[in-house]
Amino acid sequence: MQDAKRPLLSIFVSVYNLESYIEQCLDSILQQPFQDYEILLFDNGSVDRSIEICTGYAQRYPDKIRYYKLPLPTVVGRPHHLACTRMRGRYFMQIDGDDYLASGALQQISDAILKHRPDIVTGSFVSDVEPNAINRNDAIFEPEKINDVPYEDAVAYLSELPQFHIAPWRYILKRHIIPKFATGKSRLHRKKRINKKRQILRNKNDIPLYCKKRYNWNLSVHGEAKLIVTIFESGQSIYFLEKPFYVYRQRTGSISALPLSMLSGNLLAGARLLTILWIVKWNRWEKHSAFRNKICIEFMELYRQLCFLNTSYEESQMAEVIRAYKKSLQHLKNCDTTELHALYEQIQLLGAERGLASYREQQTEKLMVGCKGFCGKSVYVFPTGFCGEATAELLAIQGISVTGFLDNDPSKDGITIRDKTCCIPQKLQGYSDKEKKNTAVIIATSYPKLSPALRDQLVEMGIPEENIYIR
Repeated sequence: MQDAKRPLLSIFVSVYNLESYIEQCLDSILQQPFQDYEILLFDNGSVDRSIEICTGYAQRYPDKIRYYKLPLPTVVGRPHHLACTRMRGRYFMQIDGDDYLASGALQQISDAILKHRPDIVTGSFVSDVEPNAINRNDAIFEPEKINDVPYEDAVAYLSELPQFHIAPWRYILKRHIIPKFATGKSRLHRKKRINKKRQILRNKNDIPLYCKKRYNWNLSVHGEAKLIVTIFESGQSIYFLEKPFYVYRQRTGSISALPLSMLSGNLLAGARLLTILWIVKWNRWEKHSAFRNKICIEFMELYRQLCFLNTSYEESQMAEVIRAYKKSLQHLKNCDTTELHALYEQIQLLGAERGLASYREQQTEKLMVGCKGFCGKSVYVFPTGFCGEATAELLAIQGISVTGFLDNDPSKDGITIRDKTCCIPQKLQGYSDKEKKNTAVIIATSYPKLSPALRDQLVEMGIPEENIYIR
């Protein structure tokens, strides 16, 4: 198909039991003045009214919507792969079925594409927070450090930003760089070629069945991480949109909104570590990538602070994966984080299973040593999130009571997390000097570069530096 006959945008929308949301999502596309697009609408095995709603939209807008109802069982990642193979547009974008586009988003995207012709278009999002859901803020961007600068500089800037979430829906991609990561092919327009010998080896696989089931191997968080790395290593140019183009719905029932108490360690900790190993094995670290480094650092921080949640059985299963990856394990030393180096050394010294256990024990001991002077003080954890909740839980296990949480997001002021009240740090300014001396704060985040800024903020408010511990 010649480019002149292609729509500018192929918009992929995935649906799974979203009867309360999918109409707003589709209307946010269809009601925009810009019309040079197609919608690839996939239902991934819904059992609610989503199928009826999607069928109705496809019948009313046959010139815009191509609807695919996928059979059960539901397979994570399946719609994305099929959308990549069936798109007709010159650019590909994704919208989750419970989110929606901001007004004027498509025209803004079109203007950027037609003027700059970048491989990657990206931008910021705003949140639509449901009652009792926890807000998720986007990073604060400086567009001048992304647009009209060398591509490598733009990617390096983005990789350094705290809270720059790497969700696939924030990237609009030129069709020739869309990675068919599910099959290992790097270009959309190439025909599918399968090496039977390699496929047989892949089917035998060196990944234990337990890990496949528990970690959605090759899918979910693993697939997203590999996808993002591939996107930034395949692109040669990028443009950042001036206005937020995407509305991310913070749902009370989504996995990202669930509190730590409703999630298990194997989802939060083990998956991150195995993703790091997978990225290293897949790339063999032959080409340094700022985003590969970013993902490894942030995922390792999540593992480090949450690994106490893992059971001994889970660690034994992860150890099997580590042993299978022993040839590429040495590449962990090339990642720019001392924690990966420390884990690698423990595994080399003690073996995979005992090395994981030893590393886990060291993290608990390190936290307790750092907080040894906090007994009798009002202890706060700053900020909220998986690392903050995990830290509060670990402290409780070790007999240290947490007074509450701190967070700079005003929408979290006054909410209850794990039976503890969250407040904005500015409330500490109203404390007397005596109260401030009796206040201790533990900073726990997966963004290492954010921690010093949070510490400085607390010091400016009068919290003694010896009462602040960066986990």
